[in-house]
Amino acid sequence: MTCKSATVTSRKSTTTDRGTTLYSFRASGILPQLDEAVLRLQAPALLILSHETVEGAIVYYSANVQAGYEITMEVRIAEN
Repeated sequence: MTCKSATVTSRKSTTTDRGTTLYSFRASGILPQLDEAVLRLQAPALLILSHETVEGAIVYYSANVQAGYEITMEVRIAEN
């Protein structure tokens, strides 16, 4: 998933008991070419913010013209 002009308006991370973290965020101002053809379940995704980078797979998304996109990524927790 590539999008350079989005604004992340909210984000939340939740740790599961399966050893993964669900990282949900809402984005607005996404380029028009980003659509359901690009957002595929289980597709790899990389979210780069000013203070962190999140890499995982898309497990949920919804699109709304007024509200923007809501996307949830599943991120594996590194094992030590």
